[in-house]
Amino acid sequence: MNGQAGARRVAGSPIFMDGVVSPVLAAFQSEFPSIAIDQSYGYVQKVLEGIVSDKLDIGILPIRESQVPDSVRVFPLLPGRNVIACRMGHPLAKQSKLEMSALISHPWIAPPPDSPLYHDLREVLESIGVKDMMVSFSGGTLTSVLNFLHESDALTVLPYSVVYRLSRQNALVALPLQLGDPDRHLCALTSEKLPDFPARNRLLQYLTSEMASLNDLMRIHEARR
Repeated sequence: MNGQAGARRVAGSPIFMDGVVSPVLAAFQSEFPSIAIDQSYGYVQKVLEGIVSDKLDIGILPIRESQVPDSVRVFPLLPGRNVIACRMGHPLAKQSKLEMSALISHPWIAPPPDSPLYHDLREVLESIGVKDMMVSFSGGTLTSVLNFLHESDALTVLPYSVVYRLSRQNALVALPLQLGDPDRHLCALTSEKLPDFPARNRLLQYLTSEMASLNDLMRIHEARR
């Protein structure tokens, strides 16, 4: 009962889970090997249904406060922020002064239509007058999106936390353009009605601490740019 044994069912949006959360889960499981992690994917409706029906212990989602039912507890992890991402060495990444209009002629990688990022991408393009975007690739996993970016001059919209982690591996770069940030945050979600499981609470504490550290690193990085 000391929070060092058990199994936890965790689900969340694919881009965040693969780009930010899974390394944290791996580090947690390495530190607490007796706590098994059963991880799956899902967007807001599916994950909330899983929490309310006790099929999930923790959901990790970019979500608006108005979307969260009273039966679900919310633990903010990261503020919402999107950036336009491309491969290292992309022609636009080499420009010291970049205007939004420079994006018009480039192809785009679109997230799955049911992803919140898809709607964010549409809003970004509409803000610069692009109503019919040139989509060269859509859907797929974060890995497939990265592979496509690496081999093309395509652009996409991704959470800054994902791009920051991948930029440290020289995999991606964020273009120096200001986007309107989404009015949602990455949050951990649990059921209000479930008892306090020590293993679940330990995982929540670990997630909260690691994401706070990540947020501090991103702020330091931005201050140095």
